[in-house]
Amino acid sequence: MLRLIIIALVIVACPLSLVAQEVQRLTPAIKDHFKGKGEPDSFRHAFTDLDGDGLNDAVVLITDRSFCGSGGCNMLVFRGMKTGFAFISNSTISNDPIRVLPEKN
Repeated sequence: MLRLIIIALVIVACPLSLVAQEVQRLTPAIKDHFKGKGEPDSFRHAFTDLDGDGLNDAVVLITDRSFCGSGGCNMLVFRGMKTGFAFISNSTISNDPIRVLPEKN
């Protein structure tokens, strides 16, 4: 039984470290996007492969109140690249929850 628990902990811990690495690669892209406009102090993010290239892309909801208005906050989409993330799109007046569906058009 102990062996099963240890294996389960390793499986759970691995994705968390991968997410931490992705966040380290994403943060400079967010800062670069807001260069000259101030940097947001807080954001929520999710990683998913939006374009089917095998690399995680990032959907980012800026939660810093100075970047939000009465209708919502900015949502950014970044394309995952081997060297980091590249800004793709910005949507204003966005609120959570934001969902990524499996359907593609």
